Amino acid sequence: MGGAPLLMAALVEPDLFDLLVVFEPIVFPPPTDGTERHESPLVAGARRRRRSFPSFEAALENYASKPPLGAFDPAALRAYVEHGFAPDADGGVTIKCDPEHEARTFETGGVHRLWDRLPEIETRVLVMTGSVDEYGPSSISEPVAQQLPNAEFVELAHLDHFGPMVAPVEVAGYVRRAAAS
Repeated sequence: MGGAPLLMAALVEPDLFDLLVVFEPIVFPPPTDGTERHESPLVAGARRRRRSFPSFEAALENYASKPPLGAFDPAALRAYVEHGFAPDADGGVTIKCDPEHEARTFETGGVHRLWDRLPEIETRVLVMTGSVDEYGPSSISEPVAQQLPNAEFVELAHLDHFGPMVAPVEVAGYVRRAAAS
């Protein structure tokens, strides 16, 4: 959920960045009909997240064996495990981000009011998305780009929300091209 905080930083400090590249930023428009947003299944998933494994390799094997992390580029998955877990007192490894903190981040990540201030962000922004999902952040990625005065939008329909971790070389190519322009 780094895209929204980067956009917030660009709003507060306009000279901080020359270019931002955000993938499906969590910047939802305010509800117009008075209804609440759908609770993300990510909240319950985070609360169920397994906290520890006997080793880094056991954690890596676990994540590689099932979706969504099983689709990650092997180097991206290894980095996720090696940097996301720490050795514990029992000789195994424990996830660094407490699952409850992650769940609360998912619960509250879209309640800020950045949407209303997007037109004030002067920084160049490349807004990227994977395939569009009706309830996910991909559904509002193009409208986010349309609200930003200096944005380009790219849809990579063959990818999902984890696009940068699934196809890091491809996504990096877009970043390189945007930075060179």
